[in-house]
Amino acid sequence: MAARAPKPQYVTPDFVLPQLGRPLAEIDFSPLLDRLTYNDSLWANFLGRLVQCATQADPQTPCGFVGGQAPCIWGGYDYAKLMKKIQFIEAYDLGSSKQSSARSVPRMPCHR
Repeated sequence: MAARAPKPQYVTPDFVLPQLGRPLAEIDFSPLLDRLTYNDSLWANFLGRLVQCATQADPQTPCGFVGGQAPCIWGGYDYAKLMKKIQFIEAYDLGSSKQSSARSVPRMPCHR
């Protein structure tokens, strides 16, 4: 018999709070991580569409963004996804954001 799919729900980081008293093997972060992964994909695709529009208007000017957050489980960006969509980034000098962006696509200009 196949397992039933979990009930759809919108989860926030608070989703894990009631679970913190359980043994580690019983804590289920998967709904939260699914949402964060979805958000990362949505953001990267949105920026990718903006880059396409800007490139059509002015193909000679690189398009990207400044103020890239440091990657972290509770926010920040998935640089592996973002760097496939943009042409330029100026990441904040926080955490490992500059190193993460530079490692994702070494050929891309990364203002340091």
